[in-house]
Amino acid sequence: MKSLPLFASILSFGLVACDSGPDKPSTSSSGSASGSGSGTSDTGDTGGTSDTGNEPPPGSWAVGEAGLMLRVGADHSLSQYPLGLDVDLRAIACKGSEQAVVAGAGGLVLTTIDGGQKWTRIDVPDAPELRAVALSAGAPGYIAGDGVVLRSQDDARTWAPLAIAAHDWTAVSTTATGATVLLASAAGELYRLRDTELVRVYAGTGVPLRGVAITPDGAAAVAVGDTGVVLRSDDGGEQWAPEVLATARDLQAVRIAGDASLIVAVGAAGTVVRIGTGEVSVVELLDPALSLRALHLDQSGHGHAAGDHGVMFETHNSGLAWAPIEHDFASDLLGLDDLHGEPHL
Repeated sequence: MKSLPLFASILSFGLVACDSGPDKPSTSSSGSASGSGSGTSDTGDTGGTSDTGNEPPPGSWAVGEAGLMLRVGADHSLSQYPLGLDVDLRAIACKGSEQAVVAGAGGLVLTTIDGGQKWTRIDVPDAPELRAVALSAGAPGYIAGDGVVLRSQDDARTWAPLAIAAHDWTAVSTTATGATVLLASAAGELYRLRDTELVRVYAGTGVPLRGVAITPDGAAAVAVGDTGVVLRSDDGGEQWAPEVLATARDLQAVRIAGDASLIVAVGAAGTVVRIGTGEVSVVELLDPALSLRALHLDQSGHGHAAGDHGVMFETHNSGLAWAPIEHDFASDLLGLDDLHGEPHL
């Protein structure tokens, strides 16, 4: 299969994308549909504060409406990449210190292999809405959107559409090797992809799913969606069981620990869901009119969440407490990746 043609121009900037450090074993970033709600939650007695016992993370990279791309430093300073684009950037995945992939509206894909010094633009034929990105620790990578899944087999340098059934994909996640992929759909279904074999593993109830995450070894997985839906699998995605929560807020993004001991999801009204060993908590951080649409956590507990009107929070204790990051950007933030250079949660 031929790789997609590259756009003629290459964008160049003097900003660094990712901090130095070992490559992450896998990354995934689920975009959100325009107009759908999501958010983070406040812990009842600790909401709005952060644990400062650990050193702050190096920062994060956020993307959003009308080509907005922000670099957030450890000191909360923000730098905007002057992309000169007017299309929504819905998802970003960063790998190690040099590589990142951005996906967005109108079939837009942006890739960098030099820490953001140069961006290569790829235009996908027929201009589908692209909503999610997942990168493995090796060469495979995946981009998913309306009716299309793109795969890279050369560390995100070139991409090609897979010859599989078309669905409106909302989220994608992959294992450390990239051999197994989970895809969520707007119809509420879950599919497992291996090579070009696409198998439905959850039929759904018609409630849209918005986020999915799988452990690096592929043993456990989780998916979230509208009306507070949380689905868990402990057998590699073969069987899925609902988690009963005290919320009906739409959930938009989710992360799972490598040993499956903790799940964190965010959604509408700033809802934050934490599911751990003997623990299930649901709190709300925002006004119901606002949503958090993106989430990232690393294994040490550092992380960020971002959403409507530029809302951004940070945590240093795996989502037990959140502190707002103040800045002057008001556009919706739709995708996020933290730049720790180490394994993600």
